[in-house]
Parts: sequence; structure tokens; C-alpha cells
Amino acid sequence: MNQSQSFISMLLMVIAMLSTAPFGQVMAQQSEDKPLYVVVLKDVPGARDESRRLAAAHGAVHTYRAVFSGFAAPLNAAAREALAHNPNVELIEKAFEVHAINIDSSSNEVPNGVDRIDAEKAHAAGQTGLGARVAVIDTGIDFDHPDLSGQEDTTVPSLSFVSRGKTTDGGRDDHGHGTHVAGIVAAVSDGVGVVGVSPGAKLVSLKVLNKRGSGSSADIIAALDYITAVNQAASSYAEMIHVANGSFGGSGSDRDSSYRRAFDATVASGSLVVVAAGNESDDAANHVPAAYDSVFTVSAMNPADDRFASFSNYGGDVDMSAPGVAINSTVLGGGYASWNGTSMAAPHVAGSAALYVGSAIDSLTPSTAVNQIRIALLGSGESIQLVGDPDTIDESLADAEAVVGPIQPPADAIVALLNADKTVYAEADTTATLAVQVRDELGDPVLNLPPTAFMVDGAPVLASASESGGGDYAIVIDISAFILDTDYAVTVTVTDGLLSSIAGTVIRKASVQPLTIHVSAIEYSSSKRNLSVSLTVSDTSSVAVEGALISIALHHDSGASWSGSALTGSDGSVSFTLRSAPSGHYNTSVNEVSKEGASYDATSNIDDPGFDK
Repeated sequence: MNQSQSFISMLLMVIAMLSTAPFGQVMAQQSEDKPLYVVVLKDVPGARDESRRLAAAHGAVHTYRAVFSGFAAPLNAAAREALAHNPNVELIEKAFEVHAINIDSSSNEVPNGVDRIDAEKAHAAGQTGLGARVAVIDTGIDFDHPDLSGQEDTTVPSLSFVSRGKTTDGGRDDHGHGTHVAGIVAAVSDGVGVVGVSPGAKLVSLKVLNKRGSGSSADIIAALDYITAVNQAASSYAEMIHVANGSFGGSGSDRDSSYRRAFDATVASGSLVVVAAGNESDDAANHVPAAYDSVFTVSAMNPADDRFASFSNYGGDVDMSAPGVAINSTVLGGGYASWNGTSMAAPHVAGSAALYVGSAIDSLTPSTAVNQIRIALLGSGESIQLVGDPDTIDESLADAEAVVGPIQPPADAIVALLNADKTVYAEADTTATLAVQVRDELGDPVLNLPPTAFMVDGAPVLASASESGGGDYAIVIDISAFILDTDYAVTVTVTDGLLSSIAGTVIRKASVQPLTIHVSAIEYSSSKRNLSVSLTVSDTSSVAVEGALISIALHHDSGASWSGSALTGSDGSVSFTLRSAPSGHYNTSVNEVSKEGASYDATSNIDDPGFDK
């Protein structure tokens, strides 16, 4: 069995594991006494088995195994109460409705969006996204359309995740929105109809929206779970789903939830997730998934006059703008139509990302690809001030030609990047470890360099240089004689025998170590009417920090939130009380922790356990 066949067999096993109840429409048939809920189990040994048992017991419509262990099921109040007391259950959240976010408009025969971002110039240079795989999470795709025939990926099956009622199988479209999005991404270049941004890419249709263009967050989580499982089963980056496009939205904010966890996990598995900002003429921070940090959010502009689209959402969560007004693309039945919306803008960026993947697929890895694609998109974007943009932030405009433009090699054909293992050393420290990344002009790792290839401050390091793998080397230097509170500039010279590169850093021993603080505990308590949340601030030695100002927001699963700020006491803790707190699930987000002379390390904060009242 060859590698490709092996991967297909493994993937089919994954698909069999992920199969759920019959496909169908989502929200319309939910009864008021048993609405659809998403249940997330704690990340502990045996979670998958417990999730499988509970899913079967509650008639689950989806079982999640890749983004997290959990399931989606119709639950009445008694079932929710029982699950809330199960020690293995971490979150229980009501699934919410999402919608495709396009606006129909009149006909336009020219694919002006593709032209405005110069995708046709990339095609002329031989860059079409060949080898890239794009998942369209939408209403499905009409692969019988002449411009999409042959674009369906044959390795990763298309699927429907619409959880209830009757709908199409295999990710086929019964609405039209997904087909329009798919044409923008990858319509073939055959001299007829329209051409997509990345005509050489292959498409995977993941149907999550029904024939009315609406669906459930539970179904979208199922599609993200599928993408993550595909990526985890892949033996190489080439076999993964490289880009996912989500042109849908719903109300919400960037708070911890099963929905956000699913997006975060999919991005962490190696897929760039491109989403539409939304069409509410509102701050994208009020809409999900656009508000999530892990995704790549796209607003809409008019390619005819470079005006910000009046319907488009905006704000600090937007990463890039793209054409979204009068965009001509494929529709059901083999025809073409011109639509407006951030739904149309997002696939221009997804297609541009696919172009980049096709141009660099041999050098991308699962752990680095998402960050490299983001950098390529943002670094190549056209600097533009869109007329009518409601905020003061000038997002760059997608530029498909520039994202796959010629690689400009550095002056040297070998590049060294240097970092020390600490920013400040203590008086007792006698050594420092320098991490040196060595890359060639294409960004590929330079392997197997001997210790004699390195010099520190002009002196050979000899046997103290060691390779940890992937072109990353460690050099241990003696700092025992360094004078306190003095900066020492340290340089490392790397040579491959022909060319060399020099990198530098500053090392300092301090008589007084800087204080770094974080939130070390979050605890909840409740009375019959009130809810209290207590937080503790500690330093890196687990010593309580008095007089730290902490600002939090307390969130309720209804979408309501309350905020407050206070100083920690002598035990390092502070409590906030919400009077007449309604029943439901609560979680706390820490907005700021500050104390004079201290730095706040949010990455060391303890995870919020949440609370059900």
C-alpha cells in the first residue's frame, strides 16, 4: 500500500469515527423543551470514553473527538442538570444559530474582485495554488457546475454536518451561497465563465448551513472537528487541509466557549481559518467567529472605487480587507451572479492563502504554516486607505500577485537568529544558553553544522555548540565574571564554510530581579441570590502579591457581562460579587493586572474553571 492509499484508509477510519445522526436542517425543528446543547468534557484520561457513553445516553447528533472531547445533543432541563453534576463535564452551552452573510445584487459579467487583487497576474506567472486544499464551510458546493467540475478533492471527502431533517449528502449545495464562495476561491481557468483566485487548488465541501442559509454552532464545531482530525491523521503537511473559509456569522464576543475552542484547535492543528467580518455595519468584536484572535478576519471593500463597503463590519479584529461588492461568481444550476457581502470578501483572501500554499508547500510544516501564511498575507497586502472606513485602522488590501511574488534572498545565503534563555540573569547564574537558528536564503534549516562553525565575540566555541534539531543550535557561555547591572553585547558568528552571518543579543545580570506576576487562582462561590468570584495574584515564586490592580469581566451564557476592578489584599486575593445573579453558566476573563515595578505575564494565568449557578 502506498503512502497516499495509507492516508486515505486512515482518513476513512477517522470519518467512520466521526459519523453522527442523519443529516438535516438544524434550528427549525428544535423543540423548546429540548434545544440543542454542546457539552465539553474535561481534558483528562478517559474523556473520550466518557464522552462516547454520554453521547449515546443523550441521543447526540454530533460527537467531537479532535477539537475537544464532547458532543452535541438535544437536552431538557433535567438532562442538563444531571450533566452539570457530572465531574467529567467542563462546559454545557446552548448551540446558537449562524447565518450565511451575503447580500444579493444585480448581474456583473466581470470577476472584478479577482482583477482588483491581481490574481490573474499570479496565474500568468504560473502560480495557481496547485497542491493547496481549501475547505469551504458553508451551504455546500455544486460540483456539477462547469467552473467547479473537477475541483472537488478526491483524497479528503466532502461531507454534510447539518444535524437534523432532510438535506443533501456529501456536502452538495441546496442554497447557492457555498457555490458562490467556492467559485471565488477556485473556479477553473478554462476561458469560460469566471476564474477563481486559486484555480489550481482543490476544494472540500463541508456543509453546515441548510437550504435557507442558516445553521447551528454545533454543526460548525463538527466540521471543525473533522478538519482537525484530518490534519492529525496526515503524515505530512501536503496531506492536510491547508485553508478553511467560513463566510458565516452570529452574535457573540471573544470569550471562552466551546465554539471558540473549536476554532482555536483547528488553527492549532495547521489550518489557516479565514472568516467574514460580517455585514452589520458594526464592530466585528460583537460577532463570532470574526472576533476570535486565532482566525483571519476579512472586511469588504468596493473594487470599483476603493471605498469601504457600507455594510461591512470593521474594527481591531479585522486582519485584512478584500473585494466584496458586485462580485461575480458561480451559482446553482451552472450559472453566474453578482453578490455583495463580506461572505464574498473572505474567499478572496482564502484563495490568496491557497496561492501561497501552492508556491511554498514543500517548505511549510504543520507547526509553522499558519503563522507563515499570515505573515505572507499581511506582508504582501496593498497599503490603502479605504474611503468611508468607520474606524481609524487602515487594513491592507489582499494582493494575490504579491503574496506569491519572487522571494528576495538576504544579502548572505546563511542567516542566524539569536536569543538568550533569559532576559535578565541573577547574580548566582554562571552560564547563559544562546539559542541560534540557522537558515538559508529560502528559510530552510541549515543542518549538521559542527561546533567549529560558531564563534562568540570572535572566539571559537568549540564543543559547547550542539544541534537540537531542525537547524536550531544551543551554545553555552560563561557569564560568571559579568558585572551586575551592566549590559554585555554578545555576538555569534556562524559560517557554513563559504558564507557567514552575525547575530547579536544583550545579556545583563541584575542585582534586583524584576517582579513578574500572574493570576494563580480563580474560585467561585454562590449563595441563593449572589455569586462571588475570587482571584489571587502571585509572582513566579508563588508568593502572594499585595496591592495589584486587577480588572475582570464576568460573563453569563446569555451574553450578558459585568466588569470590575479592585486591588488585591495582603493574601494576594480580591473578590467580586454579583448581586441577584441569574442562574446559568459563568466564566471570568482577566482584562488587566498591574502593579508598579512589576510585569504581568498573562500566559501564566491559571485556566478559568467556570461556574454553573
